[in-house]
Amino acid sequence: MTKIGDLPLHDSVVSSIHLHWAEHRVEILLSVFVEKGQTARPYRLQFHGVSNFEAPHTAPWGESASINGVSEGAGKFELEMQSGDVINIEAEGFSFVPITS
Repeated sequence: MTKIGDLPLHDSVVSSIHLHWAEHRVEILLSVFVEKGQTARPYRLQFHGVSNFEAPHTAPWGESASINGVSEGAGKFELEMQSGDVINIEAEGFSFVPITS
């Protein structure tokens, strides 16, 4: 299984976050720079088996919708935003797929 830290998420731009309560699922829609020197492409980062979700938006470092870094451990995923906010998700796993029209 791929680790979230292996994904090209640095500088990805978060466009929206959806919590699907009944399905225990969080879906993050992103613009991702998959290939160096190319334009960003739309992707879906989806967490399943979600038991906890926190998404503060206080911007201690200033406003930004871009991801700075990610980490995971024991079913806990952290997405540090370039704003200084940290999105915390406790989940069984995740998927990362391109959005095609």
